[in-house]
Amino acid sequence: MAGNHTLNCGTECPFTASAVAGANESVERLGFQLPPGGRAKANTPTLRRSARCLLSSSEHRCGTWSSQLDVQKVKRCNTNRVRRQRFAGVRMDHRKPTSGPVVLGLGATALDYLATVERYPQPDEKIRSQSLTIQGGGNVANTLTALARLGVATRLATKLGDDAIGRDILAELQHEGVDTSFVAIKTNMNSPITYVIVDASTRTRTCIHTPAAEELLASDVVNRDALWERVALVHLDSRHTSAALALAREAVQRGIPVVLDIEKDRPHALDLVALADYIITNATYPLHFSAQPGMSANRLTALSGLVAIMDYGRAAFAISTQGAEGSLMVRRRHNVDGLYALGHETEEPAPTGLPILVQSDTYPPATACGSCEPQYDVLRCPAWPLSRPVVDTTGAGDAYIAGVIYALLHGLSDGQAMALGSFVAAEKLAGPGARSALPRLEQVPPALRARVQAPSNWRSG
Repeated sequence: MAGNHTLNCGTECPFTASAVAGANESVERLGFQLPPGGRAKANTPTLRRSARCLLSSSEHRCGTWSSQLDVQKVKRCNTNRVRRQRFAGVRMDHRKPTSGPVVLGLGATALDYLATVERYPQPDEKIRSQSLTIQGGGNVANTLTALARLGVATRLATKLGDDAIGRDILAELQHEGVDTSFVAIKTNMNSPITYVIVDASTRTRTCIHTPAAEELLASDVVNRDALWERVALVHLDSRHTSAALALAREAVQRGIPVVLDIEKDRPHALDLVALADYIITNATYPLHFSAQPGMSANRLTALSGLVAIMDYGRAAFAISTQGAEGSLMVRRRHNVDGLYALGHETEEPAPTGLPILVQSDTYPPATACGSCEPQYDVLRCPAWPLSRPVVDTTGAGDAYIAGVIYALLHGLSDGQAMALGSFVAAEKLAGPGARSALPRLEQVPPALRARVQAPSNWRSG
């Protein structure tokens, strides 16, 4: 999208009042100069001329206000690469899921400022960015966006401020088809933002997050039956802990499975681990899990850390995503407390036509166990082969989780779930930020979505 873009259908495209307001707001808030004559008005020559440079899109067509708008911070459109995804006044994506089971997500939502640099700066050093991209972020919001792209109905519970950033965040999610009607808006509060430094040489990213002053509260989500309409699965990212605990407890009471994304120790994190039906974590959290009070300090591998997580709670499985090394699952061999409520397969079929193979073992291994019966299955899934260069790793774990949740909803095997997560994450790597390159369902290899009809026994609130 870098370069000189214009609206494909010329200057006569109708601009709605809300789109015009959004354009003016973007220009002023980012420090850009408005065209002569001050603030533009709807469908005027002034706006139409300025729109050619200030607002552009690779997908715009007459009568459809686009999903991706660039604001160029220069007099000429092609000088500085500042990508801003702007969604004020957009029409809803026609592919928005409107029926079927809903994934209810509660957790982090933010606006990401992603600066790509040649290398990470040294202390007290000044460097220039190669590009700047501004788009929505936050773990649970990223995962819900990825699910919506895969055709899954999604609903978000979080808290934002009543500021321009909050409106940007909501508009982008609404365009993707995420139900934001249960997002709590706090007056006189700044919405969360994250500064992301993308190191082009090492293909890593560093995140500096500025949270909102107030978290979502338990009182914001309890005793709200409408929140649970058609909900088949709850996804938590360990943020807004008091609200997350309240939601997880109600989900258990309603018989609705809970998927937990956990990256680090937070207050009451272990309470969430104990309630979760499925746990997905990063490469480092399992290594530190044994440091929790009362646990052995000898668990120093990802495998033994996942086993410790499984021993602590009631989950059907726990997965550690490990970047280029793929992912590792530890799965309980026996049903516990009515798990597998979605009816997903635990046997591993052998889908054909895939470039990766999921390998399985047991824990303890058969050779070490002797005559005892292993407690857990161990599944190892390689990373999906990359067809395009890696642009940015931001949000790869969130994308992986979306693939796993899709598989749970559609009765796929655990091996397929890991492979699908790997595919969605690999596709995401090809674009800046957490969302720009997320795939749609038609891009998913057929072998990864062989069972597209949701099981008849999915549970809703």
